[in-house]
Amino acid sequence: MSKKHLSLNLGDLTTTDLDHFLKTADRPVLLWPVGSTEPHGPHLPLATDIILARQNALEAALALRTLEIDALVAPDLPYGVTDFAAGFTGAISIPEDTLVDFIVAAAETFLRD
Repeated sequence: MSKKHLSLNLGDLTTTDLDHFLKTADRPVLLWPVGSTEPHGPHLPLATDIILARQNALEAALALRTLEIDALVAPDLPYGVTDFAAGFTGAISIPEDTLVDFIVAAAETFLRD
């Protein structure tokens, strides 16, 4: 599959597609949408942060590709530290050290590839 027609979404690729992408990319870029699942009032979805993060990442990856920079978008990380929203229905919070450890471990894996 040519890079021009390759999905922007890392999760859509096969192992073979990704291997070819990485072997032929000059300096590949991976964008990782991160956003909390939390209340934003009665009028917005709990996933507002990750919806915006994903859309921004997709648009940025597309813009990079038009500049001939090989870019992909990683699967979303839809959780964060939302302690300030504690007590509101739908606030899903994880401990800060857990989030940092997870992001570091995943980033190290991304970089290894």
